[in-house]
Amino acid sequence: MKTALSFAGSDPTSGAGIQLDLKVFNRFGLLGLTVINSITAQNTRSVKTVYPLPKKIIEEQLTSLAEDFKIDAAKTGMIYTAYAVEVFAAFIQKHRITHLVIDPVLVSSTGRSLSRKGTIDALKSLLMPLAEVITPNIYEAEVLTGIKIKDSSTILAAMERLREAGAENIIITGGDTEDEWVIDYFFNGDEFLRFRSKRHPGSYHGTGCCFSAAITAGLAQGLDVLTSVKRARRFVNKAIRTATKETSGLGLLMV
Repeated sequence: MKTALSFAGSDPTSGAGIQLDLKVFNRFGLLGLTVINSITAQNTRSVKTVYPLPKKIIEEQLTSLAEDFKIDAAKTGMIYTAYAVEVFAAFIQKHRITHLVIDPVLVSSTGRSLSRKGTIDALKSLLMPLAEVITPNIYEAEVLTGIKIKDSSTILAAMERLREAGAENIIITGGDTEDEWVIDYFFNGDEFLRFRSKRHPGSYHGTGCCFSAAITAGLAQGLDVLTSVKRARRFVNKAIRTATKETSGLGLLMV
């Protein structure tokens, strides 16, 4: 059985983070592995608290998995501290994990900052050069590149800058805009593609996590990047269509 590793934070709603990644991996028939770098107290309305785990515990989780499993692909979600980035980057290099998807979760769906000072710089310098795929939304792409995104030309400029930083394939997602159509942009240095889909009514928790986990599943199963991206988009759209609205805040995806 193929394996996929999620290096992220814990979400008690199971609507994002480690818990959602595991559900997505399971849906694609993978053995899901997890290393938790932080624990959150949150619900569908807000993030109350973020507790970063000590460096030693993060290292011990990674070491334990490496002793027992071959990791076919890995992804990141929320990484709260720079030391967690450093530990995970060293692990990826040591074990030569080539299929790495970075979902640079910087702010929660409810607006809470999810990274400490220094984390973004560590992400850019240590993890991005190892990434096969990076999946920022528009805000995250602006933070990572320093480019204000206004149109297709500035989106391409941001993607080129992310390529220069080392990421091989970039998908900038457009689900956080308020337009009638959701447009995701793909760039691999040669192809610049747009994927468009009708926006579903409502706001939903964990769509970025779901998307990046589904891409990771495809890479673990031996699919190429573009095929993995297209399949992941279909998967997320279906999850949104069947999402539960029986919450007091954001809808929860059903995967």
